Amino acid sequence: AQGYARTTTRAIATEAGVNEVTLFRHFGSKENLFHEMVETYSDLPRMEFAMLAQAGDDYRQAMRQVGRIFMQVMMARSDVIRLILCEASHFPEIRNIMAQNPRRLRQALAAYLQSQMDAGRVRKQTPELCAQAFFGMFFSYGILRHVLEEDPASEKTLEEVVDDFVDIFVNGTICPEGADKGEK
Repeated sequence: AQGYARTTTRAIATEAGVNEVTLFRHFGSKENLFHEMVETYSDLPRMEFAMLAQAGDDYRQAMRQVGRIFMQVMMARSDVIRLILCEASHFPEIRNIMAQNPRRLRQALAAYLQSQMDAGRVRKQTPELCAQAFFGMFFSYGILRHVLEEDPASEKTLEEVVDDFVDIFVNGTICPEGADKGEK
C-alpha cells in the first residue's frame, strides 16, 4: 500500500507479528524480503506449466491458455504493477528483481515457440522477440486500461480481447498451408 520506499522493515515486522531483528535474520535485507515476496506470489510457475502442458497440443489453444493466464495476472495485479513501474526507476534493486519474472516467462515462451518452429508449425523467427511481442500486447492493454484508465476495447470482454490478441499473434506466426515449413 505504501510502496517500496515508504514501507519500513519495522512496519513489515509489526504487520507480520515478528520482531524486526527476526525479519533481518531470516531475509538479511529489505531487498531480499522483496525478492522473496515476488517469488512467493508470482504466477510464473502456473504460466510455465500451462506452456509445458500444452506443448504437444494445438498451437492456437496453447497460446490462448497462456494469454488467458497472463491477462488474469495483469488484471489482478494491476495496482502492484503500477506501483512497481513507478518506483522501479528510482530503485535499481526493485527493477532487477521485477525484471526476473518477465525474463523467465519470456524465455519459457520462447522455448515453447522454438519447439513449434522445430516442428514446422510456426515460421522460423527469433523466438525471444516473438515471446516479447506476444506478452507486449497484453501488457500494453493492461497499462492502458489500469494505469491510463483508457480501454481501447471497452465493448469487448477480457476473454474476447485475449482471443483477438491470440488470433493476431498466431495468424502472424503460423506456417501458411502449403508453404515451405520453417521458412520466413
